[in-house]
Amino acid sequence: GVAKDEVADRLAALVSGLSAASRDNATDAALVEVNRAARERERVMQAIRDTLASLEVMGAPEHKPGYFVEQFVSLLDAEGFPRTDIPVMQIQDARQRLASLRVEIREVNEKLDRAM
Repeated sequence: GVAKDEVADRLAALVSGLSAASRDNATDAALVEVNRAARERERVMQAIRDTLASLEVMGAPEHKPGYFVEQFVSLLDAEGFPRTDIPVMQIQDARQRLASLRVEIREVNEKLDRAM
């Protein structure tokens, strides 16, 4: 028959091979997750850039230090009425979209950090 030591050696080699394969599969899965999160991050960042650009086109001025662009432009005139020279509702929608995207980018960044 086969000696106990030889069986133990074969078993150890088999387990070692399985562990290496499992590590490779885990590494591949982690890389897939990192790539997925990185693509998601780029998608959200592009949406943020597009939204900021649309705010500028609708009448938002250049970014001022200490302010977010969407916080810098008042939607009301001096008398407290909605301004008529800018598309107030569209700007409100863009501001809400930007706020949602900022939350989403934080979540994506956390996911990316965990995946790495």
